[in-house]
Amino acid sequence: NLTFLIPEADSRDEAIDYIRKKHDLIFEWELWGWVTVKEWWPAKRDWRVFKEWFEIEIHSEVFDLVDEAIEKEDV
Repeated sequence: NLTFLIPEADSRDEAIDYIRKKHDLIFEWELWGWVTVKEWWPAKRDWRVFKEWFEIEIHSEVFDLVDEAIEKEDV
């Protein structure tokens, strides 16, 4: 399971709307983690299919328990 940090949202609907706008990128990240042969990926990866494949959980807080600096990767 992957966890994605998103901008702070005032409501669950606002958070879901942001995820919906980014669902194609999230879908590809998830698929890449399972199989790197893109021809095996589902051809249709719209919002409806995304919701069928993945469970979305919204959490308002994240706690960093590691003493090391947070590293950010450009994607």
